[in-house]
Amino acid sequence: MGLTEAQARAEGYEVVMGRQEFEGGKARAIGSTIGLVKSVVDAATDRILGCHIAGPDAGNLVHEAVIAMVAGATYADIGRAIPVHPTLAEGVNSPRRRVHRPAREADLAGLDLDAAGVDWGPRGVSVAGHLQSTTNPAVYAAGDSADTPGMPLTPVAVFEGNVASSNMVNRTTRTPDYAGVPTAVFIIPELARVGMLEQQASKRGLDIDVRYSNTSGWYSNYRIGETTAAAKILVDRTTDQVVGAHLLGPECTELINILGLAMKLRLTTRQLKSMTAAYPTVGSDLGSML
Repeated sequence: MGLTEAQARAEGYEVVMGRQEFEGGKARAIGSTIGLVKSVVDAATDRILGCHIAGPDAGNLVHEAVIAMVAGATYADIGRAIPVHPTLAEGVNSPRRRVHRPAREADLAGLDLDAAGVDWGPRGVSVAGHLQSTTNPAVYAAGDSADTPGMPLTPVAVFEGNVASSNMVNRTTRTPDYAGVPTAVFIIPELARVGMLEQQASKRGLDIDVRYSNTSGWYSNYRIGETTAAAKILVDRTTDQVVGAHLLGPECTELINILGLAMKLRLTTRQLKSMTAAYPTVGSDLGSML
């Protein structure tokens, strides 16, 4: 999709190449040994000029790059998106530096943090918004070892780790953006969610348009013999932006990443529906769901 490296250089762009192989995660989980994402990025603006993907679910995965190009998002913007794990969307937005911190209860008792004047509790080290300890400026914490609003998910810990390390190295006060963080249950059929529930949106006083679709009979499901699938997407009528999405069915854990990215970039449903998707994929159903 988009320009190849040769085409971009021929058009006068100074390009930066991003390359990510699917060495683990979902690719390994489904027994695939071939998978690659190659991104062509304009060095001057950090915007994606092209994205070329080989491997399982490539048709769905390329939709995220299309959305990024439609929105004018930068490569850094994509790197800040937090996908469901394990899904192949991690191949598109894997940051250049990665910290792995699995989601489990923090075991900090043996670190003698009190001796260093570090305030901590059952949820982890007490940190300011930029992940620096509130009582010892020499200490930063992320993931399960930090008391933050982030959900206890591996991709959230990865993102917080990158924010904390960037702040330490650059002496900045960047804060994590938890908007559009999806969650998933890997059962058959898959179940995925991002954003608010209908009741939560109503309590916040939002004027919500609930767009429900029974997708069981849609071709993307019919062609693989699945008979149970549905989508419920909550749209703020005032802004035309997605504030919540709840999906049930095959490959919905990939589709939820597209909706999470749309929420982070604050795209309207009109912009989402303008995307021309690979067909037949579950991602190509998004326009009809909206």
